[in-house]
Amino acid sequence: MGDPFDLVVVGAGTGGYSTALIAAQLGKRVAIVEQGERLGGTCLLRGCIPTKALLQSAAVMDTVERASEWGIKAAGEPDWSAIVAFEDSMVDKLVKGLTGLVKLRGIEVVSGSARIRSGPGVDVGDRGLETSAVVIASGSRPKMLPGLELTPRIITSDQALWYDRLPGSAVVIGAGAVGLEFASLYRSFGAEVTLIEALPRLAPLEDDEVSREIGRAFRKRGITAVASAAVKEVTDTGRHLSRCRRARTRDRWTRAQGGRGRPHRPRLRSGG
Repeated sequence: MGDPFDLVVVGAGTGGYSTALIAAQLGKRVAIVEQGERLGGTCLLRGCIPTKALLQSAAVMDTVERASEWGIKAAGEPDWSAIVAFEDSMVDKLVKGLTGLVKLRGIEVVSGSARIRSGPGVDVGDRGLETSAVVIASGSRPKMLPGLELTPRIITSDQALWYDRLPGSAVVIGAGAVGLEFASLYRSFGAEVTLIEALPRLAPLEDDEVSREIGRAFRKRGITAVASAAVKEVTDTGRHLSRCRRARTRDRWTRAQGGRGRPHRPRLRSGG
């Protein structure tokens, strides 16, 4: 017999830890199985929180650029290493708070990959967790275009969060929430930006009015946005990247399709 739990949650992202916290608050004995080093999952570690930190730095840069409108003489330039340090500090602060809350609620965190048995239980390595209820919250990852491989200049939104430099120019593939965020912050930091969306409009999951307003705002800021455009090929020559539909080149391509990517197959194995 393994250790008994009322609930085992596989995955410590937003869905997983929220479920675990509520169950523990209701008096249940709960375990979270997480294969990563820290709690938080996509949103806290590679999504919502770090991008909002970058957007805050971008907003400050925008304010500095517009300071003369309020009668203030100001000038500045982005310090990417300091921006990333700020991003890291925000993530670390929230991870620390979440970890402390999980511990306070008496939730046990089990490190490793889960194997769900055919009977009532979950195995993590050599340890068995006995339970009649399992919640699978295995998260998501960015989805690459068919035939497109990662390179130092072809990256997903995950790599873009901690890239080693700011690009002079960038193409962002996908105009969902994440693509819009990166297009906006790159432009705030001075890059020439092209945004490509396969569907007929930017922010295709939002109302038409929202898409139109985003398009107007991006045009005003000098962001080139192209809708109803499918990327057929990306060529990395070693010095720059080019796309077959246009002759212009870019320092970097960022893949940001469908928000934070598509759900991936959880690393679970069913027991015999």
